[in-house]
Amino acid sequence: MKKAIFGIIVCLMVLSSCRKSNPPASYPYGSWSLNTVTFPVTACVGNAPTLTATDSFTANPSCNIVIYFDSILPTTAGTYTVVNQNLVPGANQVSIAVGYVAPGVLNNYISTGGNGTEKVKVTVSNGKISVSGSGIEMTNTGLGADSTALTFNINQTQ
Repeated sequence: MKKAIFGIIVCLMVLSSCRKSNPPASYPYGSWSLNTVTFPVTACVGNAPTLTATDSFTANPSCNIVIYFDSILPTTAGTYTVVNQNLVPGANQVSIAVGYVAPGVLNNYISTGGNGTEKVKVTVSNGKISVSGSGIEMTNTGLGADSTALTFNINQTQ
């Protein structure tokens, strides 16, 4: 119970830490799109086993995308299979979570794993990773309770 409460508090802190501002003309750290909304990446931090990208520019005031790897961040380029976010990713697998607050609604999308054919591409340059994918099936476990496809390209900044 304490872990669940702590997890909710941490999630709310992350979601509330974003701030509104004017978006840049281009997105040097990448972006992701979900439900016809594009979220520009303002920071992308790698902290094994996750890569977390945040956005502080959109009209939705709090949002992030988290890519979960098996135990460490990749050190070489490769293709990874997307699995259900409720599972711990194994070798060459990832799971994905996206959270954002739209007016009055907490949205928490998780990867479903699709039919096992959904893939993301990882590249490594100067010790930093970039991850991209499209058509990744996501299910909303928040108040929105819908499903949608995720398209993203995120580049590690730290």
